[in-house]
Amino acid sequence: KEAIRNGHQTQEEIRAETKLSIDVIGDALVTLLLWNHEIKSELVDGERIYLLNVVEEKPSSYPQAKPFFDLARKAGAPTVQGDKRIQRVA
Repeated sequence: KEAIRNGHQTQEEIRAETKLSIDVIGDALVTLLLWNHEIKSELVDGERIYLLNVVEEKPSSYPQAKPFFDLARKAGAPTVQGDKRIQRVA
């Protein structure tokens, strides 16, 4: 990710910058691309390049998400702590 942030866009450029094997670079790119969605890839003149994904911030008008357990307590669902059941919270 740091190599891409520093302007290295192809696998060859990333390999020259990091001195890592092509397998390690491939694994890292797959993780950043498919699982973390931190980078994106584009095909330019027949060559695959990797770019950082620009994350758009959510507008402040969205309500703040509440933790699941707070919502469950409001709904009157019993909560479990360890092996003991706790009474419904009023």
